[in-house]
Amino acid sequence: MFKLHQAFFQKLTLILFLTFYIFAHEPALSGQPADQYLNPTSLLALERDLGLSAEQAKTRVTQEQSLSKLANSIESAISNDFGGSWIEPDKLGNMSLVLAVTNPDLKTSIESAGAKAIVVANTYEQLNSALESLNDASKNSLPDSLASWYVDPKKNRLVIEYVGSKNSSTQPLENFIASSDINIDLVYFREIEQNPTHFRFIGGSEILDSSGFPYCSVGFNVLYGDSQRGFVTAGHCVFQLPQSIFTDRFTSGIDNIGQIFQFNYPFSDNALASYSDDAFTQPILLAWDPYYVETYSAGSDITVIGEQQALTGASICRSGYRTGYRCGTVNAFNVSVNYVDGLVFGLTRISACAGQGDSGGASITPSGHAQGMVSGGQLPIGQSTNCNVSQPVTYIEPWLSAKQDLNVTLSVFREIPRCEILGTC
Repeated sequence: MFKLHQAFFQKLTLILFLTFYIFAHEPALSGQPADQYLNPTSLLALERDLGLSAEQAKTRVTQEQSLSKLANSIESAISNDFGGSWIEPDKLGNMSLVLAVTNPDLKTSIESAGAKAIVVANTYEQLNSALESLNDASKNSLPDSLASWYVDPKKNRLVIEYVGSKNSSTQPLENFIASSDINIDLVYFREIEQNPTHFRFIGGSEILDSSGFPYCSVGFNVLYGDSQRGFVTAGHCVFQLPQSIFTDRFTSGIDNIGQIFQFNYPFSDNALASYSDDAFTQPILLAWDPYYVETYSAGSDITVIGEQQALTGASICRSGYRTGYRCGTVNAFNVSVNYVDGLVFGLTRISACAGQGDSGGASITPSGHAQGMVSGGQLPIGQSTNCNVSQPVTYIEPWLSAKQDLNVTLSVFREIPRCEILGTC
């Protein structure tokens, strides 16, 4: 009887919430502009990389922001029955929110809000628990053939990617899975060509060593400590502490602009660099353009306005010196990746292409919300970027994880009130 009452009140609460939400957010859900920071460079990049028309790109970005807020609210209301969520476009380019639930009684209520609902066998919590069991087991021993693992809400499975070969045995992988004591029915196996790799060292970057050799890219500008200025990048870009960083942007030579003094790798992949005082004495202060992400030759830079996490299936872009400004979609969160020099947990998998030299570069939504820094990805054999494949795989270190690890604050743009300018507030 208690369970029946609990289900009834859960359903009633969800209906009341969704009714209010639709009333309050109807303009945004219909695709009307909800954000003034729809950067034209991002819209053009979405047209190029996702094959959208100009109107489809604008509608997609606007709808994604609103659907993300709706998804977060519904998830909290149905946490015990939540199986995952994602957004997907229809043939006209309009975005729909899809929620996976284990309780069929919630399906009608969710669909009344204009979202789609599917009934699945496993909750997200069950699948994520299996992922954490693999994470724990991987710290002790790990077969070389195991490439990555993550929860796929669309498949309602824990996806395990491995490198297959005609001459290699799958027995080590099978033994590892057995030792982790997870339910094999929760697992979906996918064979790939080769292990993931970091995107550092080759092909140019904004971060140079003392000889001018480029190896990684700049992420987001941040504040740390007592409002000191710095930036974040990838942890695997660090070889020693402190590590001086240089640029060739200000003069005809190589100028020191600061040093990396904190990093986390393996298990996480982030680092914090301080800017030197000299960086702010240059004629042009490109060393600390605090509220923007560079798009290189793609167009105007992207204004950083916040840190709202995107949904699975949402648009996402990334910036790096090697391949510039590229866009794709979010494929999965909380991905565990087996790089050749260490494990990294909690990465985000995206389809925006990247290459060697892009490591540490910023990943951001088209509307300007920080998502993370490039960590690595899957490269075609013999290639230094994955921009020539139909479905690129790139991994980013989540911004919110790096923010917590490094104890930093994102530098975001804000409109300054007139009274603050006049000193009359």
